[in-house]
Amino acid sequence: MKVLYAPDKDLIPNPVIFRLLSSPYRPKELCTIHRILECADMSIKTHTGQTLLFQAIYTEEPLSTINLLLDKGVNISARDSVGRTARDFAEAHSRKKYVKVIDSFVIKAIKNKDFPLIERLLLEGY
Repeated sequence: MKVLYAPDKDLIPNPVIFRLLSSPYRPKELCTIHRILECADMSIKTHTGQTLLFQAIYTEEPLSTINLLLDKGVNISARDSVGRTARDFAEAHSRKKYVKVIDSFVIKAIKNKDFPLIERLLLEGY
């Protein structure tokens, strides 16, 4: 659907929601960004297969934003066009705090016996 993509012809077309985290005109208030993300489709990806979690790591969003994405169900086992998960992406960019948050999320899922999530992660090769 073309309505999901930014109209700027100089940019590689990505879903508009990604501009929320990357645009110089993004909302100043973090609570506004979070409010919009709460309603966003967490399965949406860029043309290279990256999720909103990749974008949040790339733009070095606060940990509260990362936790929101995780809680809303962003797929941490999703891989981009070069085969990296968001955790791999964070590690490659030396963003250790994001690696730690993702690892904590997985450990919490195991401790809470969230079997549907654990099964999905295993089936998707995480």
